[in-house]
Amino acid sequence: MSDQGRRDGEANRDEAMARAWRGLPDPCKVAMLDAVRFVAEQRPEMTTDPVWTVLKWRQVVIPKEHRGMGPVMQAALRLGWLEPTGRYHKSVLPWRNRRDLLIWRSLIVKQ
Repeated sequence: MSDQGRRDGEANRDEAMARAWRGLPDPCKVAMLDAVRFVAEQRPEMTTDPVWTVLKWRQVVIPKEHRGMGPVMQAALRLGWLEPTGRYHKSVLPWRNRRDLLIWRSLIVKQ
């Protein structure tokens, strides 16, 4: 892939993530970030699967478009809660169709 192709791809990704973030209602953003923090405090490593489980358990109404989780995880990264490990794990949630999920390392886990 050319450098220009890579830059274009990254720009497209960044715009899609920004669009997904803007599309989330503020109460939803807060609830999703709170769920990420809750899981990150409990586990040294995590994927987004347990975050979705916490949101379901808390009965948070999430828009049908689930792409908002990416920008939420990026916000958690910027807040210093998580860092990417570069490793992946298959999702265990049936509706996620065993897709590969990034494993994140918690920087706020409570021992």
